[in-house]
Amino acid sequence: MRYLSLGLLLWCGPVFAETTTRTFLDEHAGASDDGKRYLLSFLQGVIAGYTWTNVSLKREGLTPLYCLNSNGARDLEKPVRMLKRASTADITLLDRPVGMAVLMLLKKRFPCR
Repeated sequence: MRYLSLGLLLWCGPVFAETTTRTFLDEHAGASDDGKRYLLSFLQGVIAGYTWTNVSLKREGLTPLYCLNSNGARDLEKPVRMLKRASTADITLLDRPVGMAVLMLLKKRFPCR
């Protein structure tokens, strides 16, 4: 029985529990004010994680994921709006996990040159 359980555990593929960008934006559109604040906080947390990753990469002498320009900080203050605009321009983002869509957006909007 132990080997069967271990085999099943190893056989299971990766699981993606993160919501798609489409679902995230739909939930945001229909959310209460508290719900919108919660969803905004989630996006801000994702962006903060990528920002700390950039700090770590720069410290190690590696290329960062993205490089903010002079308007970058202002754009990041409204991440839901930024995500809506990006998914309108590139509808493939709608079917991606929201965290991945944010990273793709940041890399495209703020490339490192």
